[in-house]
Amino acid sequence: IHNRSYENVSAALELISLEQRRVLSGFSSYLNSVRQGATLDSLRSSVRSLIFEIDEFLTEVRVRHPGYGIDEVNSALAQQRLIIWLEEQFGELCDELNRLPHDSATSQLRSVFVEGIDAVVLVIIDGLNSPDPENWSTIRQLTRDRTGLLGQIRSDYTSSQPIPSEAVQASILKVTNTTGEIFFLFSRLTQEMTYTPSPAGTSSESSLR
Repeated sequence: IHNRSYENVSAALELISLEQRRVLSGFSSYLNSVRQGATLDSLRSSVRSLIFEIDEFLTEVRVRHPGYGIDEVNSALAQQRLIIWLEEQFGELCDELNRLPHDSATSQLRSVFVEGIDAVVLVIIDGLNSPDPENWSTIRQLTRDRTGLLGQIRSDYTSSQPIPSEAVQASILKVTNTTGEIFFLFSRLTQEMTYTPSPAGTSSESSLR
């Protein structure tokens, strides 16, 4: 998108889709920072800068071609908004995970969230590069509502011995609530992306439905 190729709208939308997927890859890097105990400031700045460029480019495409592919443009816009919200949630999640104590029980819990969510991110990225119905079936299963599971994790941890401090319990509540929001947004995003033409020029929707 750096070349600002506005004239070929179809190609522009494909570039937007590819850059949006690059942002999703950045979320895996967010989680890797937590593994390493590193801050997110520099990484978040880079990812947010990319999101801003995509947003600016998409806005200009809409302005220059108001009558082109309304469904496709609206879908790209919806995906962009969901990605912006996901970035906010991932940033909050990783900051909260980094704030958790480093005792054995909490470190294990941190690892469960990091590894579990990262696995979902990687499967989604892989699935977005392939119209294989089996991949999308897996994605739908992975992004289903996790409210019950997250509630159970929260209950198990906060009732363990010794009882965690109120500050830690508040952090666990924040982590589980944010994780639930991430799964909800991923579910919405992947549903939206099944309607977007793939970079190869074939409709993912036609391959899936």
